[in-house]
Amino acid sequence: MVLELRDKLSPTPGASTPAVPAMSEMEEDVLSALVNLGYQRAAAEKALASVVKNGAGKSEKSGSFEAMFREAIAGLSK
Repeated sequence: MVLELRDKLSPTPGASTPAVPAMSEMEEDVLSALVNLGYQRAAAEKALASVVKNGAGKSEKSGSFEAMFREAIAGLSK
């Protein structure tokens, strides 16, 4: 019943959905790979955000999937 009526209700004033920062397609792929390996999504997102903030792949080709994935795994292993 709730599912049927949710579209008919007006949104509550002052209530809005929080803005989710957009991720690039590569970041989404890295996140998906981490989750598929069994890491919790929140922990994987935090590790990936740290990698992006610090500049992924400093020693390797910057911004590559492999570099971001390795650095995220290293962050999760700590």
